[in-house]
Amino acid sequence: LLFLEHVAAPEGSQRRMWQNVLNGPWGKLAGNCHLNRDTEKSLLDAGFTLEQITRESLRKAMPLVRPSIRGVAKVSQAN
Repeated sequence: LLFLEHVAAPEGSQRRMWQNVLNGPWGKLAGNCHLNRDTEKSLLDAGFTLEQITRESLRKAMPLVRPSIRGVAKVSQAN
């Protein structure tokens, strides 16, 4: 699985605070998109192994969606 996803900003940051505050209305306006989702944890919880992951900031994106991850995930052998 190749993925590129905007993710939650670091805990305790002002950006994360705003992501948490605006997550409800944002989801209603943006097709159930979540500003504060921990996609890395969601992939691991779903049984994927992260083969490669890069954390970065999407410079030209709106500040609330700049934190992002991209990478490669595979289904765990145990699944």
